[in-house]
Amino acid sequence: MNSQQQLQDLVLSLEQQHATKHDYVVTSGSIIMNDGSLILPSNREIYAPNLICHEGISEKLGIPLAYYQRMKTELPQLLDTSVTSWLHNQSDKKVLLRTFETSGDSIARAFLSNSYLALDNYDVLFAALDAIKSTGVKVEITKAVVTDRRLYLMCVAPEVEVDATNMLKGYLANGDKSHLGNGIISGFVITNSEVGQGQFQVRPRAVILKCNNGLIVPDDSFSRVHLGSKLEEGLVTWSQETKNKNYELIISQVKDAVNTYMSKDYLGKVIDRIAEASGQRLERPVDTVQHVCKHLRYNDTQRQSILDFFLRDGDLSAAGVVHAITRHAQDEKPDDQYNMEVQAFTILPKMKQFDKPFSGN
Repeated sequence: MNSQQQLQDLVLSLEQQHATKHDYVVTSGSIIMNDGSLILPSNREIYAPNLICHEGISEKLGIPLAYYQRMKTELPQLLDTSVTSWLHNQSDKKVLLRTFETSGDSIARAFLSNSYLALDNYDVLFAALDAIKSTGVKVEITKAVVTDRRLYLMCVAPEVEVDATNMLKGYLANGDKSHLGNGIISGFVITNSEVGQGQFQVRPRAVILKCNNGLIVPDDSFSRVHLGSKLEEGLVTWSQETKNKNYELIISQVKDAVNTYMSKDYLGKVIDRIAEASGQRLERPVDTVQHVCKHLRYNDTQRQSILDFFLRDGDLSAAGVVHAITRHAQDEKPDDQYNMEVQAFTILPKMKQFDKPFSGN
């Protein structure tokens, strides 16, 4: 699917969600869990929590997630009793329950603090598009998707390119020669969560042309925490003033990000940081990959794929480990792709500590 179709599908999906979303502030003591669903006596509605909502309930009630999930799977009646009891134990505490309707079902999609400030994906998308257009910089959107956790808008500026021949020497030596040279182009990724899975954020993302690997720089970012004043009990109607302030904030931060990241000077500094760490030769390259995958808690399938890319692509340096992770990330779902691209940049300066024998334990 091309990026334009992705964007059109994203707009349609967000419009459908936007039309069926409802937010409620309720006291904990008024909520009942029965058969795994949340019942709000105030409106007599029954909401089926999704995975994100279950995680939020677990966190807010201090029930360890592994134990919560075990109750849900093996003893669902115990989960009903435990959640209801703990909710009623803090009966005066107010929470924000975010819901929407889909295919006739009422879904509880987030269980949050009543001081949570909503920056909705619908508003973020259109504010970001307006901001990008206003900068006059040629920016292309390469991925536009929304998951239960986050909105992702991946963008590149193809005219902002820096040659990285020395850094990429040996990479893909055993692979396809029909690549697009040894350039790295500048880009950025916009993320937002409506359900407490991360703040609105714009982070730089360098893209290697010969393989389309992306590397997200986590420590340079423009962001906004979803935190506001306490919300009163009942159905929440977000004011136009709040929406306008959010819209202006998003436009301002996206403009600042484009002006900061979309330059050869900034991209060159990022490449220098990568090159400084990636020049390390590894004494035990395969063991290093195994250690890194274990440290980052990748499953066996992910670990084997990353190792296959590492051995096939020909770069047995620290950079090769990172390339293998970001190559595999392209085959993952959006949430995991994003996390892997962040992890790859974060792990690079620490690579030497993983260059040791791997026992498999």
